[in-house]
Parts: sequence; C-alpha cells; structure tokens
Amino acid sequence: MFQIGVAAQRSGLSIDTIRFYEKRGLIKPAGRTARGYRLFSDQDLVVLKLVVKSHALGFSLNEIGQLLNFRRQPACTCMNVRKMIENKLCQIRKSIEQLCTLELELAQDLEQCNQVLQTKSAQPSNCPVLERLGASSSASQNQRL
Repeated sequence: MFQIGVAAQRSGLSIDTIRFYEKRGLIKPAGRTARGYRLFSDQDLVVLKLVVKSHALGFSLNEIGQLLNFRRQPACTCMNVRKMIENKLCQIRKSIEQLCTLELELAQDLEQCNQVLQTKSAQPSNCPVLERLGASSSASQNQRL
C-alpha cells in the first residue's frame, strides 16, 4: 500500500487528477490511514494506468468508465471492448479525413495568399481568402435556412 503521491508518480498522473477520477467513480475510493491519507494498492495502480492509456487512445471518461465496468464483469468483456474499439477507430478515421480536408484547404489558402502577395501590393481590403471565408459562411447560413 502506498499514498497518493506515490500513486501519482507511478501512474504519471497528478494528485488532483487521481482525486478527480475517484470522484468520477473511475477508481474506487481509496482506503484511508488513521490520519486520513489515501492508500492505494498495486491493483489501484493497474486501474490508474489503464485509465491513462485508454485516455491516450482517445477514449472519453465515460467510455473509460465502460471499459472499467467490462473489466469488473468479464463474462462478455472481449466482445464489448472490441465493439468500443471499432467505434473509436471509426471516429478517429473520420477525424483524420476531416483533418486531411482541412489541411488541403489551408494549404490552398496559403498558396493563394502567396500568389496575391507576389503579384500585387498587399491591400487589406482585397484578401481573397477573407472574401472566400465570408462568402462561404454566408452560403452555409443560407443553406441552413
């Protein structure tokens, strides 16, 4: 058994984060010493590391809570975890697709800025990127109406 500072050091989390996870119910309330210090076991550390790694993989705190519930009830754990991973992978692939589209659009905007700056004297009133952004937001608003 060890105190929260050691648990924080070994898990790579801050003490406040461990307290937050405890309040959220992700980890069970720690036992206490006679003086009120939280005491953590090696098993608690395993759970904290699972939370850290799951969060790094992009799982939300609610999803991590589900993963921990599956861990506590191993009857159909693998199928449930598999489904969550498939869903997370799908979300990540959509995000990557959106980021690639955003990257292309920003690269085109930068190229357009470079062309304008090379051909004209820069005038703040006729930036083609700002004009396009203003036009696209108006078009988007009209499409929603």
